[in-house]
Amino acid sequence: MALTQVNSQGIRLADVLLIGGGGGGGGGTSSSSVGNGGGGGAGGVVNAQMLLSSGDSFVVTIGAGGTGAVAGGAVATDGSASSIGDFVADGGGAAASYTGSSTTGGASGGSGGGGGYGVSGVDATNSHGRTQLGNDGGDASTGRGNGSAGGGGAGGAGQDNVNTGYGNGGAGGTGTNAFSDWASATSTGDGGFYASGGGGGANDNGTAGTAPAGGGGNGNNTGNGVAATANTGGGGGGGGNPSGSGTSSGGAGGSGIVIVRYKSGTNLATGGTITSSGGYKYHTFTSSGTFAVS
Repeated sequence: MALTQVNSQGIRLADVLLIGGGGGGGGGTSSSSVGNGGGGGAGGVVNAQMLLSSGDSFVVTIGAGGTGAVAGGAVATDGSASSIGDFVADGGGAAASYTGSSTTGGASGGSGGGGGYGVSGVDATNSHGRTQLGNDGGDASTGRGNGSAGGGGAGGAGQDNVNTGYGNGGAGGTGTNAFSDWASATSTGDGGFYASGGGGGANDNGTAGTAPAGGGGNGNNTGNGVAATANTGGGGGGGGNPSGSGTSSGGAGGSGIVIVRYKSGTNLATGGTITSSGGYKYHTFTSSGTFAVS
């Protein structure tokens, strides 16, 4: 999948990597039932090939990360899709949140959001007709002291909550390092990984779930979940169950990214941040813009 030539019609071939914004993490509240929030699902990851002609221009949209659940208020939201032309990577699913009286369910997306306090995690979806990397969020069971589940990642499903002693939060699903050369060439990603799920929140006496490499945010056991890293598509971490009384918020999901690369020693297009590596030109979009072929 590399641009190797320009044919007589001026048609060029390039690779594109799209990652949607990650879902927001769930929030928690202190109560006799003990509630905490699940981890957000990672944005979907799409790798495709584009045909480019001189004069072509493509609008690039970078998906925003979902908002984490607000302490005592709004629930978490899904991440937004990233796109270039007709290619789309879904945003990640929002995590489940505990409101003090009930648990709002997680949402589907590029990867599913993690479950919380008796709510199952949700499945990854593929709503735009192209194969994308994404996995399901973990499940969470009821019972005093139980933690919440991790969000799904591009490389694996979110972990269920762990019910040993005081409940622990599940880890986020692993990200993908299938594009580590892209990450290295563009100085993006998280240690060569993209799109890991957020860790689930836990009881104040438990251990919160962590997020693997890929930009997801860690969960918390007493405070707010950790926000995911921008432009990785990672899911936000789940908030914990504060000791005594109080509430916690979920971490925000990480925004997405779009990268176009082609085999050439010279720039054949404009748009994004342009870098060179291994005979390729990379155009990296961390915010929305236009990719225009010369």
